[in-house]
Amino acid sequence: MSSPFFSVIIPTYNREEFILKSIQSVLKQKYTDFEILVIDDGSTDNSSKLIKPYLSDKLQYFFIENSERGAARNYGMSKASGNYITFLDSDDIYYSNYLDNAFACINKLNQPEFFAQAYEKISPSGKKLGKTLPGSRNYFEAISKGNFLSCMGVFLAKSVMVQLKFNEDRNLSGSEDWEYWVRVMAQYDLKYSAKVCSAMIIHEDRSVLAVSEESLVNRRKLAMKYAFENSLVEKKFSNYKSLMNANWDTYVALHLMLDKQLATGLKHFKSAFFNYPFILFTKRSLVIIKLAVQKMMGLR
Repeated sequence: MSSPFFSVIIPTYNREEFILKSIQSVLKQKYTDFEILVIDDGSTDNSSKLIKPYLSDKLQYFFIENSERGAARNYGMSKASGNYITFLDSDDIYYSNYLDNAFACINKLNQPEFFAQAYEKISPSGKKLGKTLPGSRNYFEAISKGNFLSCMGVFLAKSVMVQLKFNEDRNLSGSEDWEYWVRVMAQYDLKYSAKVCSAMIIHEDRSVLAVSEESLVNRRKLAMKYAFENSLVEKKFSNYKSLMNANWDTYVALHLMLDKQLATGLKHFKSAFFNYPFILFTKRSLVIIKLAVQKMMGLR
């Protein structure tokens, strides 16, 4: 049997309410030369029972000991046989043109090692909440301002899988994808399509990130440390360190303020401004300022 063009890797952990919708969105693709690898990261719910009826030559299921998303994705990559791999979180969906558009773009672009296409955020009812785009053709600057890639819409050639793996440090969980894309981007040119072909579903049960200052700051330090241990990252991103640090400060600030830790959040926002004054003009900074004003006026 010949290898499929695409391998779709779906890491999952206790997503029995969402996993079938994600799988079905892949099975409904217009382009059909693909395989699906569901990597169950130690689920304790009924995910395995729900997935079992879908097992076929096209869909494989692997159960591993809980080891977080980075390790689950790496395991999936080790089992993938496609020319390109792409990812799908088990509570998100592909639109029917996801693989079709990617196949056309990849061939038109002479099969780049690193390709991505836009996605949007939607509510569980399908209400559109906004597109996620780089905002700049300078992708080094864009990834330094925030994770516009996430793990949605990215395609990697086999050669990338061999060279680079996700970091499996549990303390990095929640930012392991950003750190990985920085390393990939330092080594491979990103080709990008602004066509929206998938959706991240924003729901109440979405993975909750740590909101303690210590955990957030530690994750920020680890992400920067691991990324810049790579000599190519140090070379390609050296001029973006101030922007990266400012972005991380606003990331920490926003999460703390959403957790009603106003004073601590503003401390990190102040640090962001001193690191990189132009950070004030980002969407996240505007949200932080709005939250601060609302809190001071007693509206929150």
